[in-house]
Amino acid sequence: MGNSIRTDRWRYVEWRGLKDGELVARELYDHERDPQETDNVLEAHGPVAKALSRRVAANLETGPIDLRAPIRSERGGERVAVQWINRYPGEVRVTWVNVQGYRKHGGIDLRAGDARGAKTHIGHVFAVESLDGKYHEWVTVEAAGDIALSPG
Repeated sequence: MGNSIRTDRWRYVEWRGLKDGELVARELYDHERDPQETDNVLEAHGPVAKALSRRVAANLETGPIDLRAPIRSERGGERVAVQWINRYPGEVRVTWVNVQGYRKHGGIDLRAGDARGAKTHIGHVFAVESLDGKYHEWVTVEAAGDIALSPG
């Protein structure tokens, strides 16, 4: 993973391992003399690199990084029947978010007042969005039964 910081004159880059956050490589470019960034001048400008490295550490993530989306379904929950009930004033789309954090293509479209049954698992997460872009919520299935979708 590359973290970079840019000033009027310099661009400093730190490359770190994703799993452990360990520093792998560093780069420093002088845009005053080399706007195309063809010459890494890190060794010749140690104090500049050190100051920019401190700024990177203060402002950017330098530890291990989990690239999975923070909102995602859990694996292996009990299979249950739910009923989605749309109490929003307009149409919504209910889309499953898989365990990697990606939305499954398609989804269930519900007009205002509609209800539709579905099978899913405890711990699964769904994005609920109005088709006009006004509403958005995340719903985690916690039990079988009705799941009312409504503003507020």
